[in-house]
Amino acid sequence: MQRRKTPVEADDRAVQALLEERYLSVRSQVPIIYLVVLVSLVGLQITTSGYFRLGVNLPTVVLTLAVVRLWMWRRSDSDVSHEEMQRNLRLTAVVTGILCLAVLFWCINLFTASPGENAYIFLFASLIALGAAHGLSSVPFTAMLPVLMLALPMAILAMTSKEGRSIGAATALTLVALLVLRQLRDHGRQFESLVRSRSAYLSEQ
Repeated sequence: MQRRKTPVEADDRAVQALLEERYLSVRSQVPIIYLVVLVSLVGLQITTSGYFRLGVNLPTVVLTLAVVRLWMWRRSDSDVSHEEMQRNLRLTAVVTGILCLAVLFWCINLFTASPGENAYIFLFASLIALGAAHGLSSVPFTAMLPVLMLALPMAILAMTSKEGRSIGAATALTLVALLVLRQLRDHGRQFESLVRSRSAYLSEQ
């Protein structure tokens, strides 16, 4: 007869199961996230400069980073340890934060250099932030970073504009960003509850 796990063992297994599910979810979403970010950055560069070319620019940096990170994720096999899963998720949070800051500073520079294209800059930055947040929703803290570090700062920047349309769009983005943050929090709780419930059920078998 199989020994029933103690509460401590069951809780440890639930934590491990949550880590595994988050890791697998992020791993499956990483290619799509980088594709969303890369396409948006290329579109932004074409919109503001009229062309796209590889060189010393943010799209090229993101493309290089995407190749490296995808290789790092894909080289992990099914026997990856929980410690390595945790390291990968932490590194994902760090990379997400750095990318958000890079995109934000680039957009701020474009706001000054190409004032006639501010609406497009605002649009592409919003697509990047919300797309990345959605792809990372299984890890709430990391998913909130694009909203907090890109979407909201862009909304504040747009509010400094003297154009009524920009202020209106910034106000709308702020409301959407706040709702997305609430959604990410709720989704994270539901995701954790579901994984823990399934783990508890399996522990009793």
